[in-house]
Amino acid sequence: MFRYPRAVNGWETVLAAIGGTMLGFGLGLVVSARRESSLRRHVTKLHAQVRDVVLPVLERQVDDSGLRFSERPKTKDAIQRAVALAEALLKQSEREALGFSETIDIASDELVTHKERT
Repeated sequence: MFRYPRAVNGWETVLAAIGGTMLGFGLGLVVSARRESSLRRHVTKLHAQVRDVVLPVLERQVDDSGLRFSERPKTKDAIQRAVALAEALLKQSEREALGFSETIDIASDELVTHKERT
């Protein structure tokens, strides 16, 4: 004969809910700690790659471009230095190309006015 299990009291239900919540919270802490350490290792690896690969290339380009030492970044962080060097190179290339673009714009304006006169 089949017998139903006995009725569960309210305090047993509350105790089971608190126990499940604590277990879930503990598992969440363990998983997030693992993920954080994995992310930290990945960021450290990226910093090393930027310092060992990207920075020498940017430094060489800066030396070849003739960028003044006063315009070079002073930071020690590899990623910030790489970004600052790239921005300095972009600004210098824009300054160098600016004269040519203005000349072309003026020449095209003169052609338009010359066409209108004739």
